[in-house]
Amino acid sequence: MAIREDPTGGALFRAAAGFDRYYQPAGKDLFLLAELQFDQFGASGPDELITVGVSDAFRRGDMQVLGRWTFATTASWQIHPLVGVDALTLVNPEDRSGLLAPGISWSTTGNATTRAGFYVGVGEEAPSPILLGSEYGSVPGLGYLSLSFFF
Repeated sequence: MAIREDPTGGALFRAAAGFDRYYQPAGKDLFLLAELQFDQFGASGPDELITVGVSDAFRRGDMQVLGRWTFATTASWQIHPLVGVDALTLVNPEDRSGLLAPGISWSTTGNATTRAGFYVGVGEEAPSPILLGSEYGSVPGLGYLSLSFFF
């Protein structure tokens, strides 16, 4: 929890609470995490999303998301000693939008990992170029493939 000074006067409240758990079903690593975040700097509705996105707090990196409330989950499961699957979800419960990000990774060699996944936004799309219908609804689908070397 944190209380920050509001540049327009007064104070703003920020907090996050979550839990994580590690399991080993069938001898494979499974990690689960859930978190609820509240940030009074954030937008309380779609009509405030653009304003928050250009705010000093967001540009400074003080915020990770645009909305006031965010529910996040992540899960990762080692399906093979060399292969893992995972998924991330971010949900704005106020505008009922979300970001889904599943992925798969493969330990290609002893010092390289290949990873593939995609991001897709779900929710109301932007009604115009200067308004957002929801926090994640206008996020286009994006796939990626990466190769990381470790030395």
